[in-house]
Amino acid sequence: MVSPTEEGIMKKMFVLVLLVPILTIALISCDADIRSNIADLMGNFGGNVYVDNEWVQPNKADAEAAVAVIASLGTAGATATTSNTASETVFGISGVNLSGLSAGATILAPQSVDDQNALKNSVASALTSPTQTATLIAELSQPATAEQKTAAAGTTAVFNAVITSLATQVTTDNPTLGTAIAELSLPSFTADDDITQGDLLILQMMTNLVNNTITQLSDGSGGIDATTVDSDTALAILGDALFTAQVAEQLSGASTINFSGDLISGLTGLMGDDEDRSSRNGGDETVPLTDLNDSIGVEALNTLMPKIVAMFGIQKSGDTFTYTADQYKKFLLNQRAYLASMNHAIAFYEAGNISNLEDDRMDVGTLIKYLIAFMVTTFDDYYEFALADSIEPDPGLSKEATFLAFVNANKAMATGTLDETNPGNMTIPSDFKTIFTAMGTYLSNKQTSDQILTNLANRAKTLVEMTGFENDDLDKMLDDLPTTIDEWFEE
Repeated sequence: MVSPTEEGIMKKMFVLVLLVPILTIALISCDADIRSNIADLMGNFGGNVYVDNEWVQPNKADAEAAVAVIASLGTAGATATTSNTASETVFGISGVNLSGLSAGATILAPQSVDDQNALKNSVASALTSPTQTATLIAELSQPATAEQKTAAAGTTAVFNAVITSLATQVTTDNPTLGTAIAELSLPSFTADDDITQGDLLILQMMTNLVNNTITQLSDGSGGIDATTVDSDTALAILGDALFTAQVAEQLSGASTINFSGDLISGLTGLMGDDEDRSSRNGGDETVPLTDLNDSIGVEALNTLMPKIVAMFGIQKSGDTFTYTADQYKKFLLNQRAYLASMNHAIAFYEAGNISNLEDDRMDVGTLIKYLIAFMVTTFDDYYEFALADSIEPDPGLSKEATFLAFVNANKAMATGTLDETNPGNMTIPSDFKTIFTAMGTYLSNKQTSDQILTNLANRAKTLVEMTGFENDDLDKMLDDLPTTIDEWFEE
């Protein structure tokens, strides 16, 4: 038997595994009327808002036509080359340092306005129906060609160098905007990685987003002027960013997860139960799941967990699960693209002093997915920090093995086959617990040095404003978010 404090840690880790930690905490003190309003609002946004609001015009192209357009990305005529000097001009911005490259790179070329519109229209059309969406997602899981892999590998290296240069120049005029742009960086690929057509699509859309941003902020002589961002400029960039985020959401599988009011209420009940029922078996710990029907419900958990496992890219293989470094990298790419695109949209929404946007309405589910992406990418950032820091202990497990350990220790939960009458126990592997406990310390230190949690809270408040669901109580809960998260990991 372990202490109530350790029991609290394990239950909060359970919610982290369910990928809805922060908003659940924020909603604990939310009264029933607010929860009802949130649930109602989420129910009102079931369609494709990007097409519904005419950000892109629907056409008759189906999923196969979209795949044909995407298949041309990274091929002859759709690429560009760079050298490897310390002051390159890339995407129309000068002073990009590519001296870290061993040789010149082949990259995805930014598309023309017409080609961008063709790509957006074909993808948006395929996302207007569940059948076409499923077809598109399946086709985008197909492997990239060797030619495309070369372009993808070159793109990530050059892309991140462009972001460094762009962020530095923008920060001079607008530090807040510069910070958001710096976060557009992507995980690196090599030509030997398992790269898919979907990965190419995300890389192309991120390339277009950055190129369009540079075009909008260009001073006409290879430099950047971000001193004043008018609303028209901000709206143009914001629309690109939100569409990129939607595609990343679709490819990650996050769009298939229904964050309903009942689920949030259930998780809130789970968080509020501090009675100690855990036990230790060697280095692992177990938590009885008998109280699930008093909170989230076993049926809901059985529906949710297989979708979360699939979103991660974790695969069922016989009686066990497998998860490769390539599968984790794909998951991370989509989560980073989603978070970076949303941060980009938020930053330009603020910079352009935009308000009362009828076309840019999202739902509260968008806020949950935003917070999910923050947690996932922060885990990866912590892990890289732990590897690079000589003082910080080695995490012990690889990134993919960290999540795989939990899933293989809880197979019935992962497959959605828990017995509804007697669901058994949840197992917390010792290495899994150690890593996420250390991640809490990392977050606390980053809050002290970089105000990472304060920035998260402020961006979340802006995102709530962008959804059109402004509420003083919710704003206050978001204001308290940095303290709440610190206490959450400390308990």
